[in-house]
Amino acid sequence: MKISLLHATHFRPGGPAGLRDEWFKLARKPERIEYLVAVSRSDSLAVSQTQSDLRKLVDPPENGSTAVRNWNLLAKFATGDLLFVIADDLTPVAEGWDDSLESIALKHNPCAEDYVIKIRDSASATNTKLRHPVVSRKYFERRGLWNNKFRGVYVDSDFTLRAFWHSAIVDGNHIRFNHKHPTQNGKISESISFLLANSKDEYDFGLRQLDKTWPKFAQHTRVSLIPPRVESIKLASLQVRLRELLRMVRQSRLAPSRMRNRKTSLNEE
Repeated sequence: MKISLLHATHFRPGGPAGLRDEWFKLARKPERIEYLVAVSRSDSLAVSQTQSDLRKLVDPPENGSTAVRNWNLLAKFATGDLLFVIADDLTPVAEGWDDSLESIALKHNPCAEDYVIKIRDSASATNTKLRHPVVSRKYFERRGLWNNKFRGVYVDSDFTLRAFWHSAIVDGNHIRFNHKHPTQNGKISESISFLLANSKDEYDFGLRQLDKTWPKFAQHTRVSLIPPRVESIKLASLQVRLRELLRMVRQSRLAPSRMRNRKTSLNEE
């Protein structure tokens, strides 16, 4: 099995080489890791550090973040059975992260089954948002990677909804990674990449795309993860989607009566 790491870097302090080396160092079988990196032509340090890597040189952003564009570009050239989206602030917690992913792939062939793995990249063990998805080859062939309508912000929300409603999200929260992100740790300074990707303009743009793509009720989907040991991911995903649909229907039927009760109580006041 081969795992493709898709690294979209942007002026990472110290360059991307240290992060790349950390992933290989903590892999149980480094020979099965394929590392692809997208580097801005104007990032001279990153350009010099990645000359021997599978690299795509990209033009610097003219307007907003180019993270989605760069990750999608790398995915087109990846040859792995699993495609893993990584960023400048993500590293494995311990040795053997590749073995942990392989244990899921051995149970569910990523070249034949359509699914995404949710790894643990936050302090919460119950968080379901796919910020750094691990995508099966079959999923990518059917659905691609990120939605090109987005530039960065809210693309993870869109991806999570697409994966839940159209594919399956396998619970990989036992596979832990360090996400050194300013929003999760106030001691971490805001990088050039972070400031570019998280400006008010980027949030406004991303939210507009999300609202155009998903109605409000769908944005409030309660995403459920599939246990990795199930016999059939397809059947399990159908079951969790049906449960969520039934919950939404029940909630929509209750809403009018709640509104009527609210109006009555207001009139009584």
